[in-house]
Amino acid sequence: MGTEVNIEIWEDADRQSPVAEFLDNIPKSDSVRITKKLERCEERTFQEFFAQGDSFIEKINTNTDTTLYEVKFKGKGAYNYRAIGFRHGADFVILTLFHGSGSKGVVHRHVPSALERARVWESTHPMSWSRTET
Repeated sequence: MGTEVNIEIWEDADRQSPVAEFLDNIPKSDSVRITKKLERCEERTFQEFFAQGDSFIEKINTNTDTTLYEVKFKGKGAYNYRAIGFRHGADFVILTLFHGSGSKGVVHRHVPSALERARVWESTHPMSWSRTET
């Protein structure tokens, strides 16, 4: 049995989160859909999470030691969002979230700030390999 995914939302030292703020400022129905999809991901192992395929999650080439992933929230109409996250032990940390598709280099414009947030997260959060600490 593998480790279940624990989704974390990035926040700074003052517990401010641009991801949470973004979710608060988009249409409520979109925020609920994104949140529910992330909650369903927590019912999966990491193997199942990453096996969902390129239509949901895709590795981003960063040319660094940090592996980032694009998480896609797609639907009809204006419901089209992308998140960038990374695995940190038993956690998958959502580093940034934005509206739109990943085409025309949009995802790669968010990579530098996502890498910086990943670096901050790694330096301030001890790595855990299970959802419950004993």
